Amino acid sequence: MAGSGMASSGSEWLVGGVAMGLACWIGACAVMRSERLFRLRSVDRLRQHFGDRVATILLLLVAACLVALAAMILAGVRPGYAIPAK
Repeated sequence: MAGSGMASSGSEWLVGGVAMGLACWIGACAVMRSERLFRLRSVDRLRQHFGDRVATILLLLVAACLVALAAMILAGVRPGYAIPAK
C-alpha cells in the first residue's frame, strides 16, 4: 500500500469522519451496554448464546476496526494501483 500524505479531498474527510463518529458511537454504546445497539438481531443472538461480555467485546472490536479504517482514510493510505483524484 502506498500513502499519499494526509487526506486531500473533501470526500475523504467526510468518509473518515463518519467512520470515526460511528466508531465512537458503537464503542460508547457497547461500554454503556445501551439497549439501542443490543437490539440488533446479530448482536442479540450473540448475547443470548454467549452472554453480554462476548457481545460487548465484539462491538468493541468492530469499533476498533472502524477507528483503524478512519485513520487510514484520513492519512490518505490507498492501494498502490489507485490513482488519486486531482
